[in-house]
Amino acid sequence: MQKASLGCLLLHGLSSHINCIDPVVDRLEKLGIPYRMPALRGHMSKPEDLQGVSWQDWYADAEKALKELLQVADKAVIIGLSMGGVVSLDLTLAYQEQLAGLVTIAAALKYSDPRTNLLPLLVRFQKKIVFQFNPADYCDPDMLKTNQNYKWIPTHAALQLYRYQQRIRKPNLMAQIKIPTLVIAAQRDRTIDPKIQQWLYDNLGSKEKTLKWFYRSGHEMLRDGEKTEALDEIEKFVAKLHDRAANELGQKQKA
Repeated sequence: MQKASLGCLLLHGLSSHINCIDPVVDRLEKLGIPYRMPALRGHMSKPEDLQGVSWQDWYADAEKALKELLQVADKAVIIGLSMGGVVSLDLTLAYQEQLAGLVTIAAALKYSDPRTNLLPLLVRFQKKIVFQFNPADYCDPDMLKTNQNYKWIPTHAALQLYRYQQRIRKPNLMAQIKIPTLVIAAQRDRTIDPKIQQWLYDNLGSKEKTLKWFYRSGHEMLRDGEKTEALDEIEKFVAKLHDRAANELGQKQKA
């Protein structure tokens, strides 16, 4: 079977339902691009299933899906939301030669709440973190009605993401990323520090990189009032890479 020139790996966030990232699917199907959208360990079931799960498990699940995708596609683009953005950056460091591009959406490189720095101590005394879903987190409050994310997570899971952030949030690592990258950021993000998106963009080693700000959306970029505009940016970026990958694959087949 002949490989597609390009495929996409879609990665969701911590505590997220798959519907936080699956709006991208319609755009990929319109372009005829194959994709993989794994549920990372402990998700799409019940919050208790995150207990004992490590960031290494999330990476392993994403890596497995990427390898499966590369069986049917010559190159891949990774699109990651929140924690999925952190996993995307980590995968890019390992698989850069097989990637055509990278999209991070509100990448969870730093929590906005400074109290999360106490997570290494808090995990000993508090077993779970309960989320207070707030209409103020959305520019379109009606979107809150469709939120299927976990209503709480084990403190252990939040600590795992905290440790993952510290591992990846290093300028020398970001400088190693050279592939085309689209960084999508939400100015009103109350979950992840919005300033970290500028830091990410500034430290990427890519010559071809774009930082796209949205000024009304909260953290749930693809489930909020500006989702169409955000999806348009992703589609435009992926379509350009798709055309480029098709040309490269055609030249490779002729050689």
